[in-house]
Order: sequence, then C-alpha cells, then structure tokens
Amino acid sequence: VVARGRLMQALPEGGAMVALQASEDEVLPLLSASRVGVAAVNGPRAVVVSGDGEAVEEIAAHFRALDRKVTALRVSHAFHSPLMEPMLAEFRAVAESLTYERPRLPLVSTVTGAPVAADDLTTPDYWVEHVRATVRYADAVRALAAGNVTRFVELGPDGTLTALAQDTVTDRDRLFVPVLRKDRPGTGTFAAAVAAAFVRGADVDWSRLFPAVTAPVADLPTYAFRHQRYWPTVPAATGPVRPGGEIDARFWEAVEQADVTGLADALDVGEDALGAVLPALTSWRRRSVEQAAVDGLRYRVRWRPLTANSGPARLSGRWLVVQPARPAAGPWTESVVDGLVAGGADVERLTFEDGTDRTALAARLRDLAPMTGVVSLLASADTFPVTETPLPSSAHGEDRASDDATAAVRVPLGVSTSLLLVQALGDAGVHAPLWTLTRSAVSVGRADGGAVDAAQAAVWGLGRVAALEAAGRWGGLLDLPADLDARAVGRLLTVLSGAVTAEDQVAIRASGLFGRRLERMPVAERGPVWRPRGTVLVTGGTGALGAHVARWAAQEGARELVLVSRR
Repeated sequence: VVARGRLMQALPEGGAMVALQASEDEVLPLLSASRVGVAAVNGPRAVVVSGDGEAVEEIAAHFRALDRKVTALRVSHAFHSPLMEPMLAEFRAVAESLTYERPRLPLVSTVTGAPVAADDLTTPDYWVEHVRATVRYADAVRALAAGNVTRFVELGPDGTLTALAQDTVTDRDRLFVPVLRKDRPGTGTFAAAVAAAFVRGADVDWSRLFPAVTAPVADLPTYAFRHQRYWPTVPAATGPVRPGGEIDARFWEAVEQADVTGLADALDVGEDALGAVLPALTSWRRRSVEQAAVDGLRYRVRWRPLTANSGPARLSGRWLVVQPARPAAGPWTESVVDGLVAGGADVERLTFEDGTDRTALAARLRDLAPMTGVVSLLASADTFPVTETPLPSSAHGEDRASDDATAAVRVPLGVSTSLLLVQALGDAGVHAPLWTLTRSAVSVGRADGGAVDAAQAAVWGLGRVAALEAAGRWGGLLDLPADLDARAVGRLLTVLSGAVTAEDQVAIRASGLFGRRLERMPVAERGPVWRPRGTVLVTGGTGALGAHVARWAAQEGARELVLVSRR
C-alpha cells in the first residue's frame, strides 16, 4: 500500500482517458508522442487514448466532429500513456522486490496480443512494460480464437469486455458470456453464465453450485430431444380446385378403406366387378403410401468442397501427438509431426505402449498438460490383431439362454486405443481439442479408388459418438491420403489452425478439402428393389432384429435361411 501511494504521487495531475469509436489506424496520425498515446485497442473500432488532458480533448473533438461515439473515462491518472514515464523507475524497484511463481495455466498477454511464455511472466521487465504499454485486448481475443478457444467467460462487474470480444470475433459458433451484469441480480446472472457454458460442453461441478442438493443427479441424454410442436399449423392457402382434384381424393380414400359399396356407387358399377380388383388395388395403394413415407426419410452422405479462410495456416502452443507403439513411427507419421513443427507448433510425442490402461494413460497425460491441441495417430494400429473385450451376453440381444456369462467382442486396436485416449483425456482434465487422423477411412468419390478400410472407418464411427459425448474437448476427424505430400500437410495445418470453421469431419485429398454432408436421396436414385431368393445368410440373425429380417426374407421368397449369431 505504501509503495502504491509513492507510485501514484510520482504521476502528474491533469491526465485524461477517452474511449473512441475509431480504429487504431485512424487514431495514430493524431497522437503526440510526448503527450498522448493509445492506451488500449479493444476492438476493430474501439480505441482508448490516454495522456495530457488538452491533447486528449483535441483528439476527442476530432472524432465528435465525425459524429463518432466519444466517452470520457472516470480515472485518477492517464494510465498506459507517456505520462506514466516518471513512475517507471520506482515501479521497477517495487517489481524487483517481489517473488514470482510460474503460472499453471496457459495465458495470452495483452501486452503482445499473443500467447506468452511462463518465464516471461516471472520477470520485472514484463510488468514494467505492462503498466506502460498499450493494452492489446482485441489481438488477445483473436489469438484465443485462433487457438480454437470456443468459450469466452468474462469475470468482471459487467459485460463490457464480452461485447468487445463479440465485435472482434464475429464467429457466432463461439460462446461469449459475462458472469455479472450491471443492475441485475448477481446470483441469476452467474447461474445463467454457468448454464450457458455447460450446454456448450464445459464441465461443471454442480455440487459446488448447489451444495444442498443431496439427491442423485441423472445425466441427460446426449442426443437431440424429440420435439413436439404446440403452435397451430396454418393451412396452406387453397386456390381453385383443379379438375378432378377433390374427386381423386375421394376415390383414393375409398380405395384405402376397401369400401366396395361406396366405390361401386361412385363409379356406378356393380360390386361384383370390383370384388377381385379392389383388394389388390388397396394393397398397392397402401404400399405406395408407405414407400413414399420411407422415401422421405432416405438420406445419404455426400462430400462437398470446403473453402478455407485466407492467410497462411499457423499453429501456436504445445501440441501432443499420440502414436501407437506398433507400427513404429514411419514416413507418414514423421510427415505429420514435421508439418506441425513447420507450422509453428511445439510438438510433444507420446507413444501408446501395448497394455497401457486408462489410469496409467491419464496419469501420463496429466503430467504433460497443459497443451493447445492433441493429434491422435492411433488409428494406424488397426493393422495388428484385434483386442478381445468381454461384454455381458445380454448386450448382444441374442443367445440369452446361453450358459456363458460373457461373450468376447473383437475390437480393432485402432478403435479400442482411440476410445481409451478419449476417456483418459477426460480423466486427466485435458480440454484441448482432440483431432483423430485416419487413412482411407472414408471415400470422397470415385477419384479415391480402392476400398475403404473397415477398421479405420470404425474409428470414424467412434469419433462421431465422441463428438456428442465430449463436445467440449473434441476437435474432429481428419482423413488423410496414404501418400502425404507437402500440399496435404499444408491442408492439415489449415484445418488444425481453425481456418476451416465449424467442420469436425474433413477429408484431405489432392484436389482439396472436403466436408461431410447429409442430404436427402432422390427417389429416382433408389435403384432396383432386391428380392431374396435361394439361400439367405443373416448375420446377427438370432437377435431381435435378426428375427424380423428372417421373417421378411421368408415372406419375400427365400427358400432357405441361415441365421448366424455374432459369436
């Protein structure tokens, strides 16, 4: 307190600070190096100038004349301005008398607007510069967004910084929320902020927020809820009735109800004439209506070209590459690692040894934290024998009467180790995005050639589930070509750097980047209908669904059925 008093006495009176609706480039030509400076750059058009009162007022008057917003700040001194110079020497003496500890969390500095090394924060020089230099808040927010930060929570008395951050990063897929708001009850706004972060994937210890709740907490399902519409449906405007429209509707209604008498009266024919035709016509009509309903639910996966944001792709911070012990790191793995290093990442490698369990892996990950991102190459382990995992036989929905208590489920190593990594990252409290890399797991089109690797495709199935279950720490799935050239590595950096936004399923090919899309399948492309003939093999045929398939095949003409259980 005494030191602060001496420092404040060293500052001259008469200073002022004004917030301007202007860009930094507009303000710089108006500054006087010895009298006024840029105290803060808070957004694309949000700058604070600080310094001698008269000089600051001249700049403020200039922007008032341009009908820009100008707000005088209530401050005791002109902070972050040339008027701070007289106290810097004494400030340094105070800073040098302190003991510093390395931060445990990665930080972005508002002095540089970029990630800052822990060692830099433990020097008096940094804090002397901090008290004098421009506060580069907007650059710091951009650096966080470039590092794939998706949740911005403001800890302060109001939402001023939240609004400024939203102006700086216009990507609406990110969350910006303050924990307090002026003139609003603090408990309500705090709870709303925690809830907003929770629904966007943040981990929340609800027992700390509601300690009085002793009842067990049930997890909500992670899939989308089935919605029920309560608003009345406005009927479409009806124009003039087309010739035969109403009559056609009445005709097909009678056919669907198999109303022989009504249809005979409408057609003015005898019921005997319709007796043989109407049942077949009713059956055909019902099948057509059912098929039309099914056709409306038909979708297919298509891969569409993606456009990346302009500018070179650069990474920053520590990135962890997790690779299998078998196969040993080869040219493909080394190309990925070399590309990350060339892109600016500080790469740490972790080899997943055979037999590593979830607890041991979580401990190793905890020792390596913090990290900016995680890249998994574990899918390449699928070339080796699968693991056998015991599961209760009831989980199969078959062989319920078996005396065996368990059934061995054979899982490719690429799938089992990838699952273990997702779980261990959660156990270790690592929230850096996890990107899983595969080869030939998906087919973008005919140009791909060759068959899709079933084991690596299974990793994609696992990844889509992980994206729902661990949304807050999931990066995405990236399928790379087997021959990884410089262009493919560059496109990999493009995705990891966030230049391709809102995409978590991407295929990297020689012709560019492709994103996975689900679209309706036209009825015209349905193709011929398969009719079972001869002998039909049903895998998983002893389960509940297998029985339905077997009955259908028998009804449609299969002469023999072979039902094979999953065991």
